[in-house]
Amino acid sequence: VLFFQFRNFKIIYRRYAGLYFCICVDVTDNNLAYLEAIHNFVEVLNEYFHNVCELDLVFNFYKVRRRGGSLGCCG
Repeated sequence: VLFFQFRNFKIIYRRYAGLYFCICVDVTDNNLAYLEAIHNFVEVLNEYFHNVCELDLVFNFYKVRRRGGSLGCCG
């Protein structure tokens, strides 16, 4: 299962190697669109960090936020 309901929201997540990427969305939103968005974000990170790992995300959080800001509405 790649999503579950929590109160009035859905938590959509996907696992890549040892990393979990999660998005909290409205119940009526399309699951597949958000799974695709997660996949695209991971592709961008892989391209930028050349095979991204958890240490890249921890020690370069400001770079990750800058890359991910354009994908979301609150960047």
